[in-house]
Amino acid sequence: MSVLWYTLPIAVALALSIFPIIAALLLLLSPEPLSRSIPFAIGSVLGIAVLVTAFALGASLIPTASESRTPSWVHVVEIVVGAALGIVAAFLLARKTASPGMDMSKVAAATGRLTPARALGFGLVMNVRPKSLALTVAAGLAIGTAHVDALSDGVTVLVFTVVAGSTVAGLVIAYAIGQERIRPQLERLRAGLATHAGLVLNAALLCIGVILIGAGVTQLASA
Repeated sequence: MSVLWYTLPIAVALALSIFPIIAALLLLLSPEPLSRSIPFAIGSVLGIAVLVTAFALGASLIPTASESRTPSWVHVVEIVVGAALGIVAAFLLARKTASPGMDMSKVAAATGRLTPARALGFGLVMNVRPKSLALTVAAGLAIGTAHVDALSDGVTVLVFTVVAGSTVAGLVIAYAIGQERIRPQLERLRAGLATHAGLVLNAALLCIGVILIGAGVTQLASA
């Protein structure tokens, strides 16, 4: 199950993705919050599961010279993806001092027009942003080329999906349980994320980039 431990940091990076969290908060703080936030959370989690499964299946179908180890090209892709994420994150972190914070107006405008059905689709679409796709590609490649049985792959995909979708789903579940009692906390969280969203997201991307590069280089060196 080493592939599970390898993919968990990637799942955590997805869980810290700011835009789905902000969208969930805006929906929860709007009129009739649960009627739209629940479909949004379902779409978000479902999208993660579909993408990582599709990439894992695609990777598993690619013929390799050996069935006993992950092919070298997978580790090259990991290094490239990690380097790209790290460069983007480092650049944005360096530029952050000149940034006043996150402008929520576009996200607020998008969520304000959502019906329950559109909220489901919006949750799905949130997973096809470039950063999210890069992370799910890395996880899918690792799972699909790990040469383990279907049950282990299924467990890894399940755990990955639960961890990656935990923030959005957790917010909705917390509101469903606490209702108006947790609304002040959600307001404070939204305000805090508006100020520090870029720092949280880019720090997470920088960390996962380093992890991917380190894992890829280590595996290539031992091949």
